[in-house]
Amino acid sequence: MKTYFISCFLVFLGWAKIPTVCAQKYPVSAIPDSIKANAHSVVRLYEESFEVINAGTAKHRIHAVITVLDARGQRHATVGTTYSKMQKINDMEAVVYDAMGQQVKRLRRADIVDVNYSSDGQLFQDVKVKMADLKYSLYPYTVETTYELTETNLLFYPSWFPQDEFNTSVESSRFDITVPANLPLRYKLVNGLPEPTKETTPDGGTAYSWQAHNLKARTREEMAAEIHEKGTGVYTAPNDFEIQGYKGSMQSWKTLGQFHYDLNKDRDALPVNVQTEVKVLVANEKDPIAKIKKLYEYMQSKTRYVGIQLGIGGWQTFEAQVVADKGYGDCKALSNYMKALLKAAGIPSFQALVNADEPDTDGAFPLSRFNHVILCVPQPQDTIWLECTSQRNPFGYLGDFTGDRNVLLLTPQGGKLVRTPQYKPNDNRQLRNVVMTLDAESGAAKMEVVSTYTGLQQDTRSSIAEDLNAEDQKQWLYKNLRLPSFEIQSFELKTRKDRIPSVEEKLLLLVRQCATKSGTRLFVTPNLLTAWPITLPPNAKRTIDMEWELGFYDADEVHLKIPTGYKVEYAPAAQKIETKFGKYAIATEVKADEVIYKREMLMPKGTYSAAFYGSMVDFFKKVAKADKAQVVLVKQ
Repeated sequence: MKTYFISCFLVFLGWAKIPTVCAQKYPVSAIPDSIKANAHSVVRLYEESFEVINAGTAKHRIHAVITVLDARGQRHATVGTTYSKMQKINDMEAVVYDAMGQQVKRLRRADIVDVNYSSDGQLFQDVKVKMADLKYSLYPYTVETTYELTETNLLFYPSWFPQDEFNTSVESSRFDITVPANLPLRYKLVNGLPEPTKETTPDGGTAYSWQAHNLKARTREEMAAEIHEKGTGVYTAPNDFEIQGYKGSMQSWKTLGQFHYDLNKDRDALPVNVQTEVKVLVANEKDPIAKIKKLYEYMQSKTRYVGIQLGIGGWQTFEAQVVADKGYGDCKALSNYMKALLKAAGIPSFQALVNADEPDTDGAFPLSRFNHVILCVPQPQDTIWLECTSQRNPFGYLGDFTGDRNVLLLTPQGGKLVRTPQYKPNDNRQLRNVVMTLDAESGAAKMEVVSTYTGLQQDTRSSIAEDLNAEDQKQWLYKNLRLPSFEIQSFELKTRKDRIPSVEEKLLLLVRQCATKSGTRLFVTPNLLTAWPITLPPNAKRTIDMEWELGFYDADEVHLKIPTGYKVEYAPAAQKIETKFGKYAIATEVKADEVIYKREMLMPKGTYSAAFYGSMVDFFKKVAKADKAQVVLVKQ
């Protein structure tokens, strides 16, 4: 599905006629000292205007001036803009000034590189990028850029977040949008942005304007969302729009969904031979879930993902007949093909639009920010969600790619905003059993480890198991096991593709210097494999809320075999820590020939006020300390 484009290097680009005289412009000395702190770059001036001509055409202009203070602000010297059949470049210019404000470089035609834009997994797209590298050797320097586009796809209006990255301050930023009288503007203010100023245009339309000045640079904080997700800004959207002659309404989720449904309806007819295969495949199945699973696995075996996004094809699917003949398609085409297979078996289903990059879609403000399509199969006791672009994805599993977010369901009655499943801590488990046999003389240990990972905790290992050969898997384990010097003597990874998939990992390890020897004593840390890795720096001035994105449950049981001639002198006391962020517990049991160490930790997914940062620091510190608890063995 076609992505809305705001390319990372375009955030502060601009278009304007730049005079050829070498007058002094934008000297760095003119930047107020109050906004230099913590900044690697300064937005001196940003002016964006969007003039809606009619439901299908708009003029989009940007003029930006950015001072690069040091190497970490260097990305602003790479300038460019996307264009396509529905985005025509009218003008593009750029100038570089030194610290004194003297022109030292000007964009020439020879500097511009024209490349194909390739978003993730897209093979064919009509979107291209004109870009140029305007880096200058002496810091600080200033880049002024300008551009103008004619837009003929008004499914997307621009959003404006004057400060949308860390360590960038803003001297002056302005956003103007003008709409005709018959096309009223909808907008959503985010995080306290004031209402715009409004003026009536000569033709009876309305001009809206927002401004921001002297915004100090903000530094990245631990466990904080990206600044553009939490910053101050505005989203804008139309009521009515048009794309290549196709008209639609975004006044509600229902009408937006109706546009997409109508654009793709009656494109699910299958060839007769495929219909016959479907009927034979499910003929003996009585359970509807089993039928859906068989057809999903059939679809996976017959197709592969190829992203093709050309013109209206960014939103209108290939017909199911084409996918059946060619054996490939993009997310829209494959989900439509799966929908057609289910229809042939008498099972209704609905495509759903989803934003795979940003999980938060505001239910109160209809806005087109979707970039992927999945399939929803409602059942009386359950709802099955299908990711149709992977040949290996477990049946009914979405993972963190499209799980736990609002999606727009496309039904004959229009769009309906619904939420995909959230994978909770008990779905995302790590269950580990370790047998640790010590060599008292050398301090080394043989460790037999059996770990089961489920849900989101198995995602990485399932990819490793299926995408890498045995030697590469072994090298990955060497890099990712948090252990002192060790040797992998054998390993095995087994995947299980249930609704909540799992990976079983078996390891036989030789860990050198596992125990520290001091006189007649051995000091052993039983929790070597799951030691808490996160420490948070103190920050009394924390300003951004904390986000913990993975809800999980870990349970470890370590059997430490007591070497002959030794006994337990000390074992860690039982300990429990319970906070609003999570729960942690350890316990030990001493037997004649072994010490059994048990550890449990549960953390739900959550967002927490910046005011609780100190408590989070304390929780992590206590967990890290408890994980270092040692067993002391003494020679008899």
